Amino acid sequence: MNGGFLSFRGGFDYFIDNRNTLTISGSYGQSLFKTNDYLHNTTDTLSSNNTSSYYRLSDAARTFLNHGLKLSFKHLFPKQDEELTVNATYQQGVSNNNASYYTQYYYANNNPFGPVIQQEQLMNGTNRYIVAKTDYTDPINSKSKIESGFMVTINQTTSLDNNYIFNYFTNEYDLFNTESNDFDFNQQIYAAYLIYSRDLSSRISAQVGVRAESSYYQGELVDSGKTFTNQFPFELFPSGFITYHINETSDLQFSAARHIIRPSFSQLIPFIDYTDSLNLKQGNPNLKPAFSNSFEINYLKNFNRRNVILASVYYKLTTGLITTIQDLEYNSVLNREVVINTYENANSGYSYGAELTSQNSISKWLDATTNVNLFESGINGENLSPDLNNQLLSWFAKLNLTFKLPWNTTIQFNGSYLSKAVIPPGGSGGGRWGGYGGSGGGGGITPSAEGYILPNYWLDAAIKKDFLKKKNLSITFNIHDIFGTAVSSTDTYTQFFTQTTERRKDPQFFRIALSYKFGKTDFSLFKRKDKDSNSDESPDQQDMQGGEGQ
Repeated sequence: MNGGFLSFRGGFDYFIDNRNTLTISGSYGQSLFKTNDYLHNTTDTLSSNNTSSYYRLSDAARTFLNHGLKLSFKHLFPKQDEELTVNATYQQGVSNNNASYYTQYYYANNNPFGPVIQQEQLMNGTNRYIVAKTDYTDPINSKSKIESGFMVTINQTTSLDNNYIFNYFTNEYDLFNTESNDFDFNQQIYAAYLIYSRDLSSRISAQVGVRAESSYYQGELVDSGKTFTNQFPFELFPSGFITYHINETSDLQFSAARHIIRPSFSQLIPFIDYTDSLNLKQGNPNLKPAFSNSFEINYLKNFNRRNVILASVYYKLTTGLITTIQDLEYNSVLNREVVINTYENANSGYSYGAELTSQNSISKWLDATTNVNLFESGINGENLSPDLNNQLLSWFAKLNLTFKLPWNTTIQFNGSYLSKAVIPPGGSGGGRWGGYGGSGGGGGITPSAEGYILPNYWLDAAIKKDFLKKKNLSITFNIHDIFGTAVSSTDTYTQFFTQTTERRKDPQFFRIALSYKFGKTDFSLFKRKDKDSNSDESPDQQDMQGGEGQ
């Protein structure tokens, strides 16, 4: 595979006066990738004592174009910390993927079976994403504050996949209707929130809030006019916490919240993926969002500026958990019964456990952040199949080490380990606006009521060196997944068969970044509260371990 990215991002702030600021920003990006594959596939079926194989050559080219525009307005009231922000964002992406396939099948004796099958695949899609929101903060007095806001989200996606097969009688490519699809998707979300915070005493503070939300999505098979619709006219998502300040260095907090976890587009699209004829995949357009209720007790101890620990116990119950499931059905394309891997809403899923996070400056040259999470998780899928229950005790650990060396050099290692589990630790949702997408679970893996997530681990590293007297110039070298172990693996046990699946989302790669700072800028002038940000990384961590989106 060969290819590359090209992206631009820019904007400016116009200070209308000392109370009003207008911001305009935009982005543009494009990519082109070309792949050449040579595939040899052999299938050995013990039940029928039959062996077959095929060779396939393929050439593909994929292009992607994305652009966006964002307008922001901020007004500061005469009262200290009272402010109003209004934001509107528009993003649009267009993708095209053209591929050619040449496949030759063989008998067990290696004699060719039939002529070479020539296929063409023409795919294109669009994605439009519009968000408009407003946030208002009013500090009523020195002890209480009200925050409120409203947001509209509109997401429109089209997906066209036409497959052609060469006709040796007409010397032309014929459209293969049963493996072609045209799908439109529209999702609309309307949400509003209200939060009230108050210091009840010198040691106790509390916050209560509620988010009201109405959502709607519709998918349409354009060729047949068949539609799939899910609508939730009105939902409430309360949240709250209370904090007890034990002393100047210790806090104890209890929190509770309700969130929504929406199915992703790939989980909803109703077309069969024939990449592996023995392991077909299909989305479920009738999926509904899952709803979770989470409860936490946190203890924070700040020994000094160099050493902090956070201990937590938590419980999370998710109703309608999105899970993978296998079904047996007759397929008219393959002319036989096949096993379909798809998605369903299980009765519920749960996880509870204890977590410990420690940030320590071990010395002037070494900082460490450690996270350990011991948890039990399970899925109740009896609505899908009798006695379909799955649970397991698991653990997760993450370690970040930062070495501050002489000569303005910093080295950082970042790694994690997840044991065998039913549901990954963490999850979707959170923030004032809640979850606006998700994969049915954290970690990029959809939980399965019929199997387990296998252990996995990874390690990244980065080295950064600053140059010049004022450290204006810096070079950062990153290594992603040093040992090539960042693989998502699952075991599935069903009445049809047992299988182990491994998927690698990102390959090992190396990245070099060069940064030069022109003069000194007071970025506090541009600072704005980002109410959707959930990042827990420091600026140094983001700089060193940052992703491709920077």
